Amino acid sequence: MTFNYLNSKDHRNLLKDLFYLTSSKEDVPFESIILPLGLPSLVFIGSNQQKILIKDKKEPVKKGLTLFGQFYRSYKYFINDDTKNFGVHLNPTSLYKILEKDISQFTNKQIPFQEIDKKLSQEIEEIITKNRQDVFECEKKIINLINNIKLTDNKDVVLIEKAIEYIYKKEGLVKVNELLDILPYCQKSLQTKFKKIVGITPIKFIKIIRFNHMLLKYQIQKEDIKKLLCEYNYYDVSHFNKDFKLMMNESPKLFFEQKNHFLLDQYLNK
Repeated sequence: MTFNYLNSKDHRNLLKDLFYLTSSKEDVPFESIILPLGLPSLVFIGSNQQKILIKDKKEPVKKGLTLFGQFYRSYKYFINDDTKNFGVHLNPTSLYKILEKDISQFTNKQIPFQEIDKKLSQEIEEIITKNRQDVFECEKKIINLINNIKLTDNKDVVLIEKAIEYIYKKEGLVKVNELLDILPYCQKSLQTKFKKIVGITPIKFIKIIRFNHMLLKYQIQKEDIKKLLCEYNYYDVSHFNKDFKLMMNESPKLFFEQKNHFLLDQYLNK
């Protein structure tokens, strides 16, 4: 199994990163947990033998370009044959800029992208299918396409991006009232606009960013759990356990006993 991130950036900061995954017959059956990142993604699925498990429901993932919307909880990903997937993580507001649609309609869903934007889906699929044997050529042409997409940009997008930048800077240690101090919105308006542009509410986005930073320090940097609980405003271990189960669908003890974390580990270590 090979999973790598590519570091190229577009000119307008639409892409967080590009990545590719290849599996051989020796790697399958394969499964891994997918962490909620606060980012939607577009992934070219290379075969019809891939599925996701959301809560207790297993769904097939169709071959071709698929949109994975914002997910507030982790889910499991399964691959049952040799394949090549190529994808991009979009920055939180990018999908709205590209589609000019209410992004919350895609939350917790995976949808063939041709059902959303047929023309753009065909353009991206054509690039990937023609260049599947040359990852870097594929990367270059995807970046070029992204650089030339017509975008929607307005005052609300600029303000929501200001809020997101603040949340990232604070590593999710933010209260919604702090966002109201830097934005010209009431609480209801902020929630409505944030959910429309990003796909989830500001409270859920904040929790995802906080949790991800803590998980990174706990699992990769091996920092002391009691120190982290204090640093990330968890009242006690039971509060952390409750939040962990909400995000990861299982207890910390069960999670760390299991070995199906390949894609998660790749993300945390990138």
